[in-house]
Amino acid sequence: MIGSGCRRKMPSLMAVRAFESAARLGNFTAAADELLLTQSAISRHVRNLEQRLGVQLFHRPGRHVALTQDGRRYMEVAADAFDRIAAATASLRHSRHAQVLTISMPPSLAIKWFTSRMAQFLEFCPGTELRIRASCQLANFDDDSIDVAIRYGRGNWPDVEAEQLIGEQVFPVCSPSYLDVSGNLSDLRKVRFLHADLREDWRTWFQAVGRAVPDVLHGPRFDDATSLLQAAIDGLGLALGRTLMVEKDLREGRLVAPFDTALTSDSAYWFVVPKDRARHPLVDDFRRWIHREVQDIKLAVPRVAAA
Repeated sequence: MIGSGCRRKMPSLMAVRAFESAARLGNFTAAADELLLTQSAISRHVRNLEQRLGVQLFHRPGRHVALTQDGRRYMEVAADAFDRIAAATASLRHSRHAQVLTISMPPSLAIKWFTSRMAQFLEFCPGTELRIRASCQLANFDDDSIDVAIRYGRGNWPDVEAEQLIGEQVFPVCSPSYLDVSGNLSDLRKVRFLHADLREDWRTWFQAVGRAVPDVLHGPRFDDATSLLQAAIDGLGLALGRTLMVEKDLREGRLVAPFDTALTSDSAYWFVVPKDRARHPLVDDFRRWIHREVQDIKLAVPRVAAA
């Protein structure tokens, strides 16, 4: 059999893992924690590997270890091998479920924007089985078997590829009925302000668009954007809406934007994938579709004030 002689000369895979972990982390204790072994077990594996290879892999001046020249050469090969095994494992795991796409996104985005467009995506990519994980927590791509995440923020997350989907404008919205009752909202002392745990609050909006901040910003507070906007739709008061969250309600007349000024948020929605799945065909299909969807969004908020 081809290569069988080479395989018989291979060292223990566990010994190579112990060496790679210790070399990458620079510490036998840290390697033991990573591999759920004892420090003495790591030391024993490395020592056996050195004896098998007939070379010294580490200098051991103290608590930390440093690679010898032979160690650096062997580390390059070991790290590349483990990276290739990890990539092949991920590829095989996801190819078994090639038509299953698991997407993580905030609950408010799922409710207010995505679910109404799911049918269009299923027409765009027929045969796909969608699984939606609606959560405010950042997607854990390793533990949760998530393929794609839509995240709101500044795009500076580690170990992922992030592409900006759409920037956000923040502006007041209310129901047509509330606008009828309140007139032109010129007397802000009589307005009921609806509050949420947004980075951009009412005081920020007034300051950014050059309006005087009212002495009183009274009104109920919500910890969920969906509840906030539903309260505005029900005529409870004036809320701050964000682009994707209010696009459908504005278009279908449940909300109106009574002012012609908006605040440009320093956050945006991002298309996020782990690097080992960035070129998966189904992920590429979803990427193309969602970019097309957000490009079609038009909002009648002509003047935009920078934050």
